[in-house]
Amino acid sequence: MAMNEIALFKGVRIQPYQKYIDFMFAGVLAFIFLVYRIYILFIDYKSVNKKLDILTLFAYFKPHLLYLLIGTAIIFVICKLIAQFLIRFKTKDLAEMIETQGFHNRTVIKKTTEYIPIDYKQTEYDYYPTMFYKRGKKSFVIHIKKDGSRFQDNYLELETIIEPMFNSELVEKKHIGRYLRYEFMPLKYKKRIVMNGEQESNTIFYDTKIAITHQITWDFVKAPHGLVTGITGGGKTYFLFYVIRELFRRHSEVRLL
Repeated sequence: MAMNEIALFKGVRIQPYQKYIDFMFAGVLAFIFLVYRIYILFIDYKSVNKKLDILTLFAYFKPHLLYLLIGTAIIFVICKLIAQFLIRFKTKDLAEMIETQGFHNRTVIKKTTEYIPIDYKQTEYDYYPTMFYKRGKKSFVIHIKKDGSRFQDNYLELETIIEPMFNSELVEKKHIGRYLRYEFMPLKYKKRIVMNGEQESNTIFYDTKIAITHQITWDFVKAPHGLVTGITGGGKTYFLFYVIRELFRRHSEVRLL
């Protein structure tokens, strides 16, 4: 097995619990804050009372309990908002995407606790896709396993979901063993080709490569076919005009049917 087919090098595996990773992030930081404040109060108590007594310790902590709870709640809310609007965990979004798209099989089991008659529901996943996420400097990579499930056709065209979801563009799509590797780049990093008056439209080129962006080049000899799709107003006509102009600059024969 090649090194690039080992799951260890594919990044973080997407798991169902990551839907709540922002709550977990906020909960851990709020808990650390609570423990720290309790530790500070305990140090203050020890400086005043040399002997440890439970009743005295409780009486010392009692006036501070409300402030501890309010402070912990405020820290939790602030961290939750930071995680949701600033950090924006892509693992959370991918886990939610798997749920909303229905790329799973799960069973909800109703159980009762052993000593106290309390009913609760437990979700068990019979199938969950093997998907990995890795963050790069200006791009992010998603690996998904071609497992032969009824969802595999969707995995083969995953870019149709990911591109609008993360406001990004597909940079590379590659089959590696039983995995399909997608690399996406957020649009804020894409250096698009701009048609303006500063370009020399009469310049003649003698190659077969047309720059789509500063990172993507189309070789119309190696890949002579193309399908241009997109929403209304997305720039399809403008893009075709650019391609036709570039073909004319290469003295190519252009036929409009």
